[in-house]
Amino acid sequence: MFNNGKPVGAARAVSCGVFHATIFNVCIDPDYQGEGVGRLLMESLMTTFPLEWIFLTSVPDKNGFCRKLGFLPQINAMRFYSSSAPDSALQRGVLVQAGGQPHSQVVPARCKVGLNMSAGMA
Repeated sequence: MFNNGKPVGAARAVSCGVFHATIFNVCIDPDYQGEGVGRLLMESLMTTFPLEWIFLTSVPDKNGFCRKLGFLPQINAMRFYSSSAPDSALQRGVLVQAGGQPHSQVVPARCKVGLNMSAGMA
């Protein structure tokens, strides 16, 4: 999003085009925050994807803004982190500890998924 040629807001989004979409990395120039730029950008994306549901990644201090747009907190999302990324995510408040345990003590659940890649293929 631009104002007189100056970039003031941006976001990334992907969609399957049928049921779901995800909005990532909504960024608004600090000089334009509180001026309706974020709302305009989000509403534009939300009408572009009139789907069953839209998943949104956000920083914790913008949860109130997201809730005003109709987004609800979700408890069943997970993320894979490599190396020391979980420590950074915990410090920033993006990752919460499961059951009050430090994340290093939480044993990740493993699942086996069987895929028949030849099903339906000639």
